[in-house]
Amino acid sequence: MVSVSPVYGYAPEALVSSIAGAVLTLNTTTFGAHGFADTYQDDGVTLRTDGGANTFTPGDKVQLVELDATSPATPFDGEVLSTSGATVTLTASTTTTTVEKAEIPPGGQPFLSARTANASAEIGNGTMSIAESTKGQFIITHANNGQIDRTFGWVVFKAG
Repeated sequence: MVSVSPVYGYAPEALVSSIAGAVLTLNTTTFGAHGFADTYQDDGVTLRTDGGANTFTPGDKVQLVELDATSPATPFDGEVLSTSGATVTLTASTTTTTVEKAEIPPGGQPFLSARTANASAEIGNGTMSIAESTKGQFIITHANNGQIDRTFGWVVFKAG
């Protein structure tokens, strides 16, 4: 007799490349720019380039799980609190960027997803973090350089 373990709704939507502090980077290389999501946006014409980030909606329950590691991290259970549908480009020639009109509820934490090569490099350098988040804004600290294309998408998660 063969016994099959139950499967509990595993439906990957995004492949996480890395998590460094509050910066979550989606992998847009392994399975293409669309990640696990459909190749095209909902309009059926526009190519998806965000690794599937805009497939999340407020209220979605998420679990970040490390797969195929010899010593996996503890899974992170959370809820999507908000999706901006927007991007933020780090301010050139300064060390901080403020994201205004960000709906950050109590217990919420913004996560950033690199959209450009220079944004990925910023994460890889380890020079970026969320310095402060309040209900209406969050502040990103980063390297001071003249690049004008360090662009990220962002979403807000709450542990739980």
